[in-house]
Amino acid sequence: MENFEDLRSDSGWWDNLFNTVLEAKEYTDMYFETFHGSSLDGEVFTWDFTELVLPYLPFFSNCREFDSYIPVWALLESPKCELPDPDEVFDEETGSTYMDYLGESRFDLPALPHVDDIVVVGPLDFFVFTPVADYCTMTIYCDYEEKLAQRDTVPRWMEVQSGNDLFSIIRRPISYFEYVGRTTTRTGLLDNGAKTLVGVISERESSDTYVPVGVDRDAANTVPGGCAELCFPREMTLSIDYYQKSMIEKQIVAIELGFDSFDFNQDRTDYSLSVNFRPLDYLELIIKFAYDAGIFIYLFVGIGVATVSLTLLYWTVVRVTTQLESPPRLRFHGMITLIVPNAFAGFGLAMLPIWMVTFACVFFLRGFNIAGSFPIDLQGLMPGNFLPDGRDWWLGTGWTLHYMDAKPDPRDLERGQRGRMGLAFVVMSAVCIMEGCKIFLPKRVSKREKSIELKRDKNAEKDAIWIPTLWKRSNMIYTR
Repeated sequence: MENFEDLRSDSGWWDNLFNTVLEAKEYTDMYFETFHGSSLDGEVFTWDFTELVLPYLPFFSNCREFDSYIPVWALLESPKCELPDPDEVFDEETGSTYMDYLGESRFDLPALPHVDDIVVVGPLDFFVFTPVADYCTMTIYCDYEEKLAQRDTVPRWMEVQSGNDLFSIIRRPISYFEYVGRTTTRTGLLDNGAKTLVGVISERESSDTYVPVGVDRDAANTVPGGCAELCFPREMTLSIDYYQKSMIEKQIVAIELGFDSFDFNQDRTDYSLSVNFRPLDYLELIIKFAYDAGIFIYLFVGIGVATVSLTLLYWTVVRVTTQLESPPRLRFHGMITLIVPNAFAGFGLAMLPIWMVTFACVFFLRGFNIAGSFPIDLQGLMPGNFLPDGRDWWLGTGWTLHYMDAKPDPRDLERGQRGRMGLAFVVMSAVCIMEGCKIFLPKRVSKREKSIELKRDKNAEKDAIWIPTLWKRSNMIYTR
């Protein structure tokens, strides 16, 4: 047992403590530290630590039955998992209970049912609605290992405010080889550790693969005098909602960590962690966009057809039951010819400058991604070799992300490119909103409006505070 006072608790614990990268690689393989990133560049090993992939929950430690680490699978597949109380209220707005939500038949099965009893709710299973899958509610008891009386430069994990993300969990299940970054069970020179998995997600998937664990600390607002620093939650709830994608595969949809029961006792270290791991029903999966895009296209078309059909039915009933001798006929063709051309023309005129500006932003900031699709050879016209990561792109490569940085960091290259593109889109969207307000609210202030305001306030002419068009546009921008 190591002495707690001798343990290193700052961020330097994760740094490379070895003299050479070869030694770092050797000890990384020896102790199976798969969360490190290492790669072979020619004949030289590079050892970096820009990403951290853990097989257990971070921050929570010193817990009964789990000790210092809580593996995700061991927590969610624990034999102590239980179903919720059937009489407990599930939805406070409707007053429905878990018996109403899950159904009576679900309570005849264990919390972790056999694979043959699993019922999947797919995109087209409209009438199944509620799945039969793993449902785990349990409470474990832990102790803070941090020095509670000691402040830190940034809020510690138990002091994070609502709206912030504490960490992220990969949405889909990963295999052993994805996690360790190897192709075989034996170690090798080309092992990249967690760097391989992060690279695959960055290149072939999207940032949506990471599900952020959002913090809900709203209960601290009820503490008299405020509860920001040195105010510790004693009850935590980790809610994990998932989609039972197949008989054996799950996909995490949303995660939230709630803090409750706060106090300022720095000598008390205990707290409880309640876990609520549940499958989402069909309506919740639709609301949270858990299905693939195809089902939403079908729903959009179906709802549109149903709406048009109901409208046609209503028109038919009115037409059949009308008492007019010569009822007006449906001028559908005339309405289409009057509305559609103008709508397409206006859409095209509005999109043309937006498309031109967007293309210019993408070309100047990330043109190395689209240079190969041009019919002409841009390498002869522009400098650089058009490397896929943009290291030799002529614009922005040599820029630093902060004015205090002495020189650009190659590791921040992609982050800087994405940030500049995001800034370009934000500026362009702000311009579109302002121009749109001018179209919806043109500057039309009549003489009568001005005279009425002057009669109401004689100082209006001096101070020029009566600017109704500006007020209306500001109201539209900030409140709509």
